[in-house]
Amino acid sequence: VQKVDLIAAMASLRKLTLIQQPVKDISGLNHLQVLEELNLACTGVSSVAGLTDLPSLRTLNLIHTNVKDLTPLAGLPKLERVIVNTGMLPVTIPGDAKFDVVLVK
Repeated sequence: VQKVDLIAAMASLRKLTLIQQPVKDISGLNHLQVLEELNLACTGVSSVAGLTDLPSLRTLNLIHTNVKDLTPLAGLPKLERVIVNTGMLPVTIPGDAKFDVVLVK
C-alpha cells in the first residue's frame, strides 16, 4: 500500500493498521472522521501533518518511523496516546499537548 487514497474512501474505519507498508504520504487519511486507532509502525512516514483532521483519533503508533515533530497533533481533541521509540529521539512535542507520549525501546 503506497497510496492511502483507497483506504481514505472507507469512511467508517475505526482501526487501521499499516505496519511495514511502504507508506510515506498519509494526507489522504484526513477523511477518516471516526478513526480511533492508527498504527503506522515501521512505515516510511516522516510527518503527521496529514492527520490534523481526525477528531476521533485516540491512539497513534509511530514506532520505527521518521516522524520528529508531533506538534501538528496538538489540536486533536480525543488523542490520548502517541507511541514512539527511542530511535526516533529527539521528537518535538507541543507544549500544550493533551496526549501522553509513550516511549518504548
